[in-house]
This record gives sequence, structure tokens and C-alpha cells, in this order.
Amino acid sequence: MRGREGSPKSLVLRVAFVGLTVLGLSWAGCLSLLGIHALTLSRATPLGVGASVVLWLGVFLVSAGNFVFMELVADRVLQIKRRLILDIFELLVAVVMLLAGAAFVSFWLISGATA
Repeated sequence: MRGREGSPKSLVLRVAFVGLTVLGLSWAGCLSLLGIHALTLSRATPLGVGASVVLWLGVFLVSAGNFVFMELVADRVLQIKRRLILDIFELLVAVVMLLAGAAFVSFWLISGATA
């Protein structure tokens, strides 16, 4: 008979853990890279939109990438009992993400209305 560590259920849980971690890492990396790309292109103003629109899009994407990484990867890998500081930091990143998203949408609507 196999022990608990060698059971098929334990293997499935490990594969699911690694798969979800890789998926979350890829998703967060793509968001962050797109955000950095938008931040570097904010002076070029692609598609005729204002630089502030692209700047806020970049800030939103970078903070969304950080938030996804913290929620899907870091919380699974680092299972800490005292989470107050981590929860405050996650909340701060979520607030920055939501404010940047609202700023992006409002600047986008303003620039579309005046064009």
C-alpha cells in the first residue's frame, strides 16, 4: 500500500498547485509587462489619445499585475499566519488599481469627447 505522500490524490493536488501557480505567474507577468510597455509609450501617444490616458492605463496594468501576483501566487506559496501587513499592502495595491482604472476611463472618455 502507498502512504499518504504517494497517493494519487496528493499527486493531483501538487499538479494543480503548480499549474495554478504557473498560470497566475504568467497572467501577472503579462499584465505587468503590458503596463510597463504602456508607461514607456505614454509620451508617444499611440492611436491619437492623450498621454495621460496611456499613462493611467500603464499604472492600472502594473498594479493589476501586482495584485494578481499577490492573490494567486504569493498567497499560495507563502502561507503566513500573521497576515495583517500583507492584507494592508494588498488592499493598498487594490485601491491604487481601482483609482488608476477610474482615472483611465475618465481621461479616455474626456479625450474621446473632445476629439
